[in-house]
Amino acid sequence: MHLDTNAREKELIELSSILSARVTEFLPNELRYETGQTDIETWVSAVTEGSTVFLIRTIEDEELTGVLIVHENVKEDGSTTMRLGYLFGEKYWGRGLATELVRGLVAELEASGFTGEVLGGVEPDNAASASVLEKSGFVAVGGPSRQETTTYRRVFP
Repeated sequence: MHLDTNAREKELIELSSILSARVTEFLPNELRYETGQTDIETWVSAVTEGSTVFLIRTIEDEELTGVLIVHENVKEDGSTTMRLGYLFGEKYWGRGLATELVRGLVAELEASGFTGEVLGGVEPDNAASASVLEKSGFVAVGGPSRQETTTYRRVFP
């Protein structure tokens, strides 16, 4: 999010409008957002640290619908591990947008010749997110990566 001051302020307002407590409830505690209690600048700084963040908008009116967060780590052996996360405003839930987003990311990675693994963590009560990853070819691996989180993995050749 590198924008001029006016554009940045507008995007921060849009972003805070879709980040309800329900939208961020399955994120790690340090990334949860509560209107009136969490500073949006602080939240954005925490989310963007070491990650690339994509704002997802509708084609029709460019309304902000969600966020895709990608953190890429290239190891000493040259292999790449990418962690992904995504959030959608509540009014966009249940429309298949997360599945479309993750499948699009998978297709783009395949087309670009990406080699490595992509990981996504899912809290036990977030069956919808687990389903999105499973429909996109991810498999639950080795139990929780941290207490109460299941890691889903997809390996690219």
